[in-house]
Amino acid sequence: MSPFALWTIVALLVIPIVGLSVYSVVDVMRRNDIAAAVKATWILAAILVPLVGGLIYLIFRPTRPEDIRGFGRRHRQQQKVENLLNEKDDAASKENGAV
Repeated sequence: MSPFALWTIVALLVIPIVGLSVYSVVDVMRRNDIAAAVKATWILAAILVPLVGGLIYLIFRPTRPEDIRGFGRRHRQQQKVENLLNEKDDAASKENGAV
């Protein structure tokens, strides 16, 4: 086998598999909505069995609300409205003498 063929195989097979595994580990580590034990399981799967573990994670990973299109913007807007209403309620209760 020529060196060019060997490097072609490495470039076409190994690099994407390693990239998928790294992406899976990084994505698991950045998430706050997954318990520590579940994170450890996903990380072990992605490292010990890179192709299968990474693919299974991408297929079955829990969906974050931010992953749903438009949810993040609506959620932030809703939080702003709730904060403004809470500030207004606090100001009104201080005016009435209630603390």
